[in-house]
Amino acid sequence: MRSQLLVLQQRMELHRGQDPDLDVHMWRIRRGHTVDPCELPLCEISLACDNLLCDGHGRPPNPVLVVHVYFATDAVWIKYARTEVVEKSSNPGFLNTVTFRASDGLNGETRVRLTAYDVREHVSQTATPIGSSVVTLGAVLETDRLRIPLLSPAGTTVGFLTMTVWKLEPEDKGGSTESTPCRSAPDHDVAVICSHRRSQSLPPRLGTKLKLPHQGQLRLLFANPHMHTYCFHSGLGGDIYVHEVMAESRLCFLFPQQLLALWIQEEKELLQEVAGMGELHEPWHTRQVELLDRHLHLLHLYSQAKENLEAHKGTYFKPSSRKGDRMLEFAPVNLHLQRMWVQNDTLRKSGFYDIITVGAFTAHSHKSKNGGLIKLLQQLKESPSRTNETLQGPSKIRMAHDAIQAIKQLRREVVDGMRALMKLAKEKQTTGMLTICEDMISKVCGALKRWTLCDSIKMFWV
Repeated sequence: MRSQLLVLQQRMELHRGQDPDLDVHMWRIRRGHTVDPCELPLCEISLACDNLLCDGHGRPPNPVLVVHVYFATDAVWIKYARTEVVEKSSNPGFLNTVTFRASDGLNGETRVRLTAYDVREHVSQTATPIGSSVVTLGAVLETDRLRIPLLSPAGTTVGFLTMTVWKLEPEDKGGSTESTPCRSAPDHDVAVICSHRRSQSLPPRLGTKLKLPHQGQLRLLFANPHMHTYCFHSGLGGDIYVHEVMAESRLCFLFPQQLLALWIQEEKELLQEVAGMGELHEPWHTRQVELLDRHLHLLHLYSQAKENLEAHKGTYFKPSSRKGDRMLEFAPVNLHLQRMWVQNDTLRKSGFYDIITVGAFTAHSHKSKNGGLIKLLQQLKESPSRTNETLQGPSKIRMAHDAIQAIKQLRREVVDGMRALMKLAKEKQTTGMLTICEDMISKVCGALKRWTLCDSIKMFWV
């Protein structure tokens, strides 16, 4: 009768306040709460099952464990963690560990429900419940190892669940001189974990201490971290403990704004330079007007894009689902940090790896079908060899670049000569004016002999 009442109570708790789509990440977003990587968790547990029942054909299940916690203030069960799927095993040992944090409102009276599922289909995550068990977090904190039965909806025991607990304690400032993974100063506080055993296959070794990485500097350039922890069993080499952090870059929308500001300034300078040429004769006047319209159009586009980035509110992340959004076309796609911190205390080795990932820089928002900028530049470079295979000369880009640089250099020299003439005229000195004029004429004539001005400018426009 007592077991039936317990099953009935679990069923009532399962259906009361249950939101299957509400996980802890969405719950934190609704409350504006983010995980602090430097926070000392209440505890960390590794999970394992044994004696899980097989199906009617004697085939072992594909078990996965889902951890829910009950928030009394909201009267709702929230999915707090989930392990990986272990293929065809009645005695699975899960690599994913679960970390309970006080910042989420957890305490010793918080109820924790652990449910084992048999995953029938991986793509759709179709699963059937095997059994579940409810414990309080205080009971977990009071022991280093807890073994509880898993009860089916019918109230029968379908297997057992073992929780191995790490209790976290701060280390004295003078107790360790080893730097943290973030290269922090030796006198900073670090946390240690009292290890439960050397390995699952060996007897316990008391007093083993594992460091919890200090990542205070992470918040300077990254935000909204997501953390996962693992425990890998390596036999005689001891267990390997892994802390994985995924974080968004604060520069995701800030750096494009700085880049657009430089481009806006460059367009303004080019606009002033073209306008400063004065009125030109045809056909150069038409091309001058077209160039002015082009710079004005780019200036408007860059300014609008910069305003859109400045007005963006929310996360520091542009997912690939928004790669076609014109409002955020200059923001990088999928820019994030992945940090892996690994430690094997038995071998006294530890290390960390930082990986910055970003999507390809493409114009998805313009829906171009030409293969991208790199392909266009390659086609432009190869265009002379396509028309004449025997022609082995510089590319059109290099020729246009050299022509424009020569024009700019000639313009600077002419302007310097005019300034020198104006200075002599202001001082009412005629000595040296003829020399300056002859030098300017010789430079212009020499430039015209080296290349035809009209053809070079035409090549640049094309």
